[in-house]
Amino acid sequence: MIIFVVEREESIVQPFLLSVVGVVVGGTLAGVTLIGVIQSQTDGPAQSPANVSNPVIDYGTGQ
Repeated sequence: MIIFVVEREESIVQPFLLSVVGVVVGGTLAGVTLIGVIQSQTDGPAQSPANVSNPVIDYGTGQ
């Protein structure tokens, strides 16, 4: 019985493509997160928890 073992040469294309895909996915996630934060901070008064004209700082209740 004869078994042939063929060794594949390492390709530089696959790691490069994986790096590109990682950058695209990471950039997309960062962009969506940034847009969500900006929208939540600039929504109308009914949607935004902050009130610029009457800031409230609640440090909790205590004696």
